[in-house]
Amino acid sequence: MKKLLGMILTLALAAGLAWPVYAESSTVPPEVTAHAYLVMDAQTGQVLVQKGGAERNYPASITKIMTLALAMEKCGGDMTQQVTVSPDAVYSLEAGSSHVALQPGEVVSLNDLFHATILASANDAANVLAEYTAGSMEAFVELMNAKAAELGLAGTHFVNANGLHSADHYTTPYDMARLTQWAMTVPGFSELFGATSYTMQPTNKQEQERLFGTDNCMLVTNKYQYEGTTGGKSGWTEEAGYTMVETVTRSGRSLICVVMGSAKKYDKFSDSIALLDYCFDHFTPVTLAASDITSPQVPVYYAEGAPSVGSAPLALSEEGYTFLLHSALAADDVQVTFDTPERYMVDEPFTAAMTVSLREGLSAGSCMNREIGVYTLGIDESAVSALLDANAKEFVDRPAWWEVALKVLGVLFCIFLLLAALVAGRIAYVAYVKAQRKKRRLARRRAAMLAAQQGLMPRVQQPRPVHGPAMTREPAPALRVVQGGRAEGVPAGRTAMGASRGRD
Repeated sequence: MKKLLGMILTLALAAGLAWPVYAESSTVPPEVTAHAYLVMDAQTGQVLVQKGGAERNYPASITKIMTLALAMEKCGGDMTQQVTVSPDAVYSLEAGSSHVALQPGEVVSLNDLFHATILASANDAANVLAEYTAGSMEAFVELMNAKAAELGLAGTHFVNANGLHSADHYTTPYDMARLTQWAMTVPGFSELFGATSYTMQPTNKQEQERLFGTDNCMLVTNKYQYEGTTGGKSGWTEEAGYTMVETVTRSGRSLICVVMGSAKKYDKFSDSIALLDYCFDHFTPVTLAASDITSPQVPVYYAEGAPSVGSAPLALSEEGYTFLLHSALAADDVQVTFDTPERYMVDEPFTAAMTVSLREGLSAGSCMNREIGVYTLGIDESAVSALLDANAKEFVDRPAWWEVALKVLGVLFCIFLLLAALVAGRIAYVAYVKAQRKKRRLARRRAAMLAAQQGLMPRVQQPRPVHGPAMTREPAPALRVVQGGRAEGVPAGRTAMGASRGRD
């Protein structure tokens, strides 16, 4: 009996070493040795639990997930292609780094390089893949960072294809999970990620076969083997510690687990197992129905400058929104918030965001990541169509603002032309009048000059009498010349015209 109890105790202790224990009703993620970690739902990208998920860490050889995925994209599934190893791919490695003894000038297949990279974590093979994909290792690094930016990996920067340490070579647990989520969509990657062994055939430089086997204990039979594990990649450098990415599928649910900075070689497995157990055991799918969501109303405009035709809601999924929720929480513990543009203009791009998260102040709020998911939404097109149909005569038939502007400009231009014509006519009339006056003056001058030349004086018009008080002039007395040369009727001392002149 004592022996039986002793055996049970021994098995229990052994099990305890292999599987970290936490309370079944625990609402706190398990304690692990990893400096940072994150578990993500592979289908939706929902983060279930995380610690330091956005903190920068050195990735070590889990960098090769990016290298493999980009190279597999390049080859398009044809792994039989032959590649020649360059001197730079071999001799640029640090002494003592992992490799599979590739030689400059050696001709190998892509399939050899893929398996050497995933199973043996061969840095020389990773370098050859980089050169195959981008032409040079430097160009491949640019490609890696471009893909990181495309995937939104804001905390990631690469300087090499293999993960050897550099202060400028870093990533985050979230970025690695997101990178793996994308890599699993590349044709052939998921099969390679789950490989456990491979035999590389002799080449032109190597007469012996080279055998590669996985170091992922969660994939093969041992005390760390984990049910549902579909693939993984490990890494280690002195600066990074032990790093690990695992993919696991159980009951149709796939999770990605990333641990960074685990203390010891096998801690990366026990850390991963503890986190995955917590998530598989305590999270269940919950669907938030569209009918339970109150969508904001967005003003709708048909044309710039036209009044709103009304408001329309956002387009919510008829199937609702399914996510994983910790068993300690209920659907009422979830809240929905929106980030919506101020208006919707017909035929212009429109994007709104709906964030699903836990309400603040929950007693069990630490059991999972607070932000559940961010969903991109559009406008409800059927509601918009109904608004346009209802307001077609009043709003929709109105010309666009630019059409109105063109018409106004046309009218103003016509008015301008009319005014210009009037001004031009006035100027022409004034010029004509002046010309006629000048012509008449010249005619008078010529007539006067002609008269002067003929000895004739121009007829001078007598001035009109000035109107004023009545003025009378006595008529001049008639003159009569009498004897003695004096004119009768002329006072003494006065003579008639010519009388003052002496006789001839």
